[in-house]
Amino acid sequence: MVNRNDVCAGDAVNRKLTEKTDRLLSKERGAVFKEPGGRINVCLIYPNTYRVGMSNLGFQGIYTLLNDRSDTLCERAFLPDEDDIDEYVRTDTKPFALESKRPLNNFDILAFSVSFENDYLNILKILELANIPLRASDRNQTHPLIIIGGVCAFFNPEPLADFFDVCFVGEAEEMLNEFIDTYKKSETRKELYGKTAAIEGVYVPKFYSVRYNNGIHSREALHGAPETIKRRYIKDISAHKFRQSIVTPETEFSDMYLIEAMRGCPWKCRFCVAGHIYSPARKKELPSIKEEIDNALKITERVGLIG
Repeated sequence: MVNRNDVCAGDAVNRKLTEKTDRLLSKERGAVFKEPGGRINVCLIYPNTYRVGMSNLGFQGIYTLLNDRSDTLCERAFLPDEDDIDEYVRTDTKPFALESKRPLNNFDILAFSVSFENDYLNILKILELANIPLRASDRNQTHPLIIIGGVCAFFNPEPLADFFDVCFVGEAEEMLNEFIDTYKKSETRKELYGKTAAIEGVYVPKFYSVRYNNGIHSREALHGAPETIKRRYIKDISAHKFRQSIVTPETEFSDMYLIEAMRGCPWKCRFCVAGHIYSPARKKELPSIKEEIDNALKITERVGLIG
């Protein structure tokens, strides 16, 4: 859907900025490099800095899941460091993927992993720097498809509804492969939106007419979209291979391989979002954890259990 030859023309990449990303890549173990031709090209974006994003197991898990598919290439991008943003603007350098240095508008899909409300404006900053129209209504088939997932996406995606095309309401790994299969079979954006809206747990804002008056006043589903979008979740996290693939010292958990031991919380404190959106609480079976630890120790000496 994106003509890569057209969008690459004139997209110069600043040497100072690429050398910085090369230094980050040189410290990584486990990054994936593929040829883009003949594959769906996805850039997974964390709307904060590299150090914050690479410390997020959910972000890493989606990167691994997408690259496990032979028909899909997934690369990464992040919000530029604060002291680099002026350099991007001064040199008119567009944000680019770490692995290939290709600008974001060279990808078929830009997938934002959104964990914190404070990062909402960072999403818009990244799109602005990339010269991609902010509002979904101003984009067309020549622009990458903008999708979002993560905690904020299925807790309350509505503040961002004007800016994304597709949202995963629930645990994205439960529906991501289904979405990619649908993308492959769709010849136009219109066809894609219609088929995607039929996937349980997927929210396509353009298929809903919403009126606000001190909150949502009324809502109407259009084009056969479901009235209610059901949250999707993984029932057995032991059977689902959701794992980290990259280890680097440039994270909050330096050179540590993170393993999910539990998802959700049984206590459901009223002030805690995670206890509710990751319901029901699920524990990973001990043999599965041991297997992951054995694999992790082939890469690093530090292992962390999270839940």
